Formats: sequence, structure tokens, C-alpha cells
Amino acid sequence: FLAIILYRSYRYKHNTNLVLIKQKVEIEELNDEYVAVNEELKQSNEQLYETKLLVEERENLIVQITDNVPVLIALLDSDLKYRFVNKRYAETFSFEKNAIIGKTVKEVMSKESCRISAEHIHKPLVGETVTFENTLHCKKDSEQIVNTTYLPYFQNETIDGVLVCSSDITERKKAEKALRESEAERQRLQALEMERINTELEANQKAMTVATLKLLQNSERDSQTIDQLAEIERNTNPEGKKQINTVISNYKRASFNSNWDEFELLFEKTHRTFYENLNTKFPNLTGNERKICAFLKLNMSSKDIAQITFQSED
Repeated sequence: FLAIILYRSYRYKHNTNLVLIKQKVEIEELNDEYVAVNEELKQSNEQLYETKLLVEERENLIVQITDNVPVLIALLDSDLKYRFVNKRYAETFSFEKNAIIGKTVKEVMSKESCRISAEHIHKPLVGETVTFENTLHCKKDSEQIVNTTYLPYFQNETIDGVLVCSSDITERKKAEKALRESEAERQRLQALEMERINTELEANQKAMTVATLKLLQNSERDSQTIDQLAEIERNTNPEGKKQINTVISNYKRASFNSNWDEFELLFEKTHRTFYENLNTKFPNLTGNERKICAFLKLNMSSKDIAQITFQSED
């Protein structure tokens, strides 16, 4: 009986040892798996940390770039609340960058600026890109004219907000306004100058008409005087004829030159470029030929020209 008890005890102990050995092996295997998993987790954590540093570096780079570009940049969510703004955007509306996040457009922009933006801001949420001009009421009661573009912002191929990009065009608008005002002033001065020139030209034309009539009248009077001298000359002795012919020649020359000087002065004022154009086309004309061209310019008849120049019509 005692042997049976001892045998059973031995068998129990032996089985127990087997179980313990098996459990030990399992524990060692689990430990190895734990060590392996722990190593994988360690490597994964290191990769996550490196990825986190890389993401933070890229985010800082994006912030540095967006904060230094000369444009206003913002990102709105689908509820039109700010998710991101660059430094220039925040400063334009006298906000800190973090303070503006979560606010709505109405809480940041003026009523009038919001009214203009409201006409366009929902279009990107349905996939449309829109560009327009707006006036922003900024810090210190100043105004800034901007050219704004609203674009759809996609997240996982789904529209998730509105990307805002605004360029300051205030100086360009001022320059365009100054240019328009300058052009308007130039046109005004040009109109005044044209009016002055037309008035002066009209006055000169009237004076030219008077001078032409006077020239014809004087020529007619002088022609009559010369005819009288010629009549006297026919009834005079040879010596007297010679003297009278000399008087007639001198009288014709003096009469024509006297009448011509006043006439030419008015003619040049009325027809400023006539002689210049005439000399360009016909540089070899004599003085008398130039005078005849002036008479022809006034549509004088051959009879009038002959009378003025004391020549025959032929």
C-alpha cells in the first residue's frame, strides 16, 4: 500500500514538473515574443518620433514661408471658421494668429467687407474658384484694397473648406486712379488748348480776310495811280518818260512790298505749316513763286493775283 502511495506521489510530482517545465518554456517563448514586440514598438516609436519631427519641421517651414510672403493667406472650414491664417492676415485685422483661429469671418472682417465677401465665399464649397476685389478696413482706421481668390480646400478628395489668398493692390489702384486723373486733366488742357487755337485761328482767318480785301483795295488804288502816271508818261517828252517810268517801277515795288509784309504776317499765323511743307516739296521756288503759291492757297483768281503783283493775267 505504501508503495502505491509513493508511486502516485512520484507520478504527481513528475507530472507537476512536466507542467512546470512546459509553463517555463511557454513563459520563455512569451518573453521572447514580448522582447521582440517591445523592440518593434521601440523602433515604431522612434519612427513616429522622427516622423513627428519631420512633420513639425515641415509645418514650421510652411509657417515661415506663409508668414513672409506678401499676401494674406487663410483657411476656413466648412462652417467658415478660421483654421489657419498667416502673420500678415492676422496683423491686417489687428489679431494674434492664435486668437483668430475658431472665429467666423463676420467676427474678423468689417460689415462692408463681409457683405462683398458673402457674395463669393460659398462658391468654393461647391467646387468653384472665384476671384474678386474687396476693400478691407484694417488697423488704425486704414483701408487696404485687395485682389482675393477663394479656392476649394480638399481633404481626402472631399471639399472640406475654403482657401483664401489676397494680394494688396492698394498702390496699384492709387496709381491707376492717378493715371485716370492725369489723363482727364490732359484731355481738359488739350480741349482748352484746342479751343484757344480754334479761337485764334478763327480770329486770324477773319484778319486774313480783311487783309486780303485791303491788299486788293490797295492794289486797285495803286493800279489806278500807276495808270494815271502811265497816261502822263504818254504825253511827256522822252526825258520825262524815262523819269516817270522809273517812278512807276519804284512805286510798284514799294507798293507791293508794303502791302505784302502785313499780308504775309497774317498768312503765316493762319497757315502755320504752309511754307514749311511747300519748301519740303519744292525747295527751289523763288520768292515771287512762293508768294503766288500763297495767293493760290487763298483761292485768289488770276485777275486778283495779276492786280496785286502788277502783272498781266497772261
